[in-house]
Amino acid sequence: QRGHIEDFHTLLDDISAFLDLIHTENPGVPVYLMGVSWGGKLALLYEATHPGEADGLILSTPGIVAKADLSFSDKLRVARISLAGEATAEVEYAPIPLNDPGLFTDDPEWRDWISEDPSTLHNASLQFYRESIQIDAELRKGPIDSKVPILVQLAGRDEIIDNEGLRNYFEKFLTPECRSRLKILEYPKARHTLEFEPNSKEIIGDLLTWVASIAPKSD
Repeated sequence: QRGHIEDFHTLLDDISAFLDLIHTENPGVPVYLMGVSWGGKLALLYEATHPGEADGLILSTPGIVAKADLSFSDKLRVARISLAGEATAEVEYAPIPLNDPGLFTDDPEWRDWISEDPSTLHNASLQFYRESIQIDAELRKGPIDSKVPILVQLAGRDEIIDNEGLRNYFEKFLTPECRSRLKILEYPKARHTLEFEPNSKEIIGDLLTWVASIAPKSD
């Protein structure tokens, strides 16, 4: 069911199954795990709990520290089911606080595409928000000592992600050794969805250059 999960571990299991399939079908080929926006914090948690299963981590405007947030009343609703401590028979939903296409890009064509896309998700379950909060807590339990290179690409004009808060998070929760393998690229004029931006070719080129720089060299 779109926009709904009962337990965030299900998502981690899904990633694990997918990576297992890729490794089985492509033995010896490097595999890089990419998380975009909200998926960025899930990708980082996966690396923290399954170290080294991917050969590198790419986080595009990752939702580890966000500016956008639920309304106070919806936070209370999430708190209610969290305190209940068990699954509820009825799945309740709350609006995703990202309904303005302008948050994602300045490009009018892409804004129209976002507005008109029938697959755009506008609501998520209270259980989803509860599990998202739990992921945040897991990411702050202790130092993350990832052994793989990490690329982070940020949008300088992002109104969804708190870039300064994210940098502070990395300083606080990544070990010095992990931070030595961390590369952060910020695009000053970009909005949240980097692939929609006028300099998307530059952004993708930077990603490919980074992958080439860490990929095993063939003999």
